[in-house]
Amino acid sequence: MSEETHAPERPATFREVFAEREYRAIYAATTLAWTGDYLAKAAVTVLVYQESRSVALSAAAFAVSYLPWLIGGPLLTTLADRYPYRRVMVVCDVVRMVLFAVLAIDGLSVGLILALLFAATLAAPPSQAARSALLPLILGQRQHQPGGPDRRLCGRVGHRPLQPRARAADQRWRVRRVGVDRPARGP
Repeated sequence: MSEETHAPERPATFREVFAEREYRAIYAATTLAWTGDYLAKAAVTVLVYQESRSVALSAAAFAVSYLPWLIGGPLLTTLADRYPYRRVMVVCDVVRMVLFAVLAIDGLSVGLILALLFAATLAAPPSQAARSALLPLILGQRQHQPGGPDRRLCGRVGHRPLQPRARAADQRWRVRRVGVDRPARGP
């Protein structure tokens, strides 16, 4: 029995991951799609509130945007696995773009807004599944690790700089709409 010693493989670095041209394109498209999705969810929530003046309906609009991950999403990801991953990503993003553009039409009923939001976000699970399946093929197993450089960078670059701005925007909204100049405190 031989005693071969293998050096443990080190995780990929950001430089190695972003050296792949195709990965950079997918990363940019994914970051753009995530940003657009979050902005659209927030905008639709505000739109539903403005149309209905109902906090419950605006909360429902926000909840509807996450419902496809539970209903329909698992089935669609299984179906999307049968087609080329790049094509699935492109088709899903184009479908979402068109449906979000239709949401921008003035005068839509709240029910139609919620249905369009559900349909638009229903395309997200297959797109994410295709991305998750494609990345190991592009980068190889060593460079692609769940929670690897791409996820860490997205957390650092994508969300953290926006948090103070989101808090400031929320504070301005409270002062203007509600008349509250500081967060509510407990008893």
